[in-house]
Amino acid sequence: DASMSCQFGSVHHLKNQLAAELCSLLAFSAIQNNDKVGLIVFTDRIEKFIAPNKGLRHVLRVIREALYFKPHGKEGFVAHDNTRKAQ
Repeated sequence: DASMSCQFGSVHHLKNQLAAELCSLLAFSAIQNNDKVGLIVFTDRIEKFIAPNKGLRHVLRVIREALYFKPHGKEGFVAHDNTRKAQ
């Protein structure tokens, strides 16, 4: 989730920084098990998709994207449709 709500956190860490740290931990664990790792970053739409793959180079790419990705959308996961009229 890369919505604006992830730009919130404590004095020491933002939610998106903790999410990137958790992503790193899980990705390196997957390498040890010879599993594939992928990434989906979303706001009100899918912003970035990296297909699952194996290997250290791929995991480092996933971690880099998790750390430095800048979203374009502003909404949360569910976009609200305010154009619909009451019937």
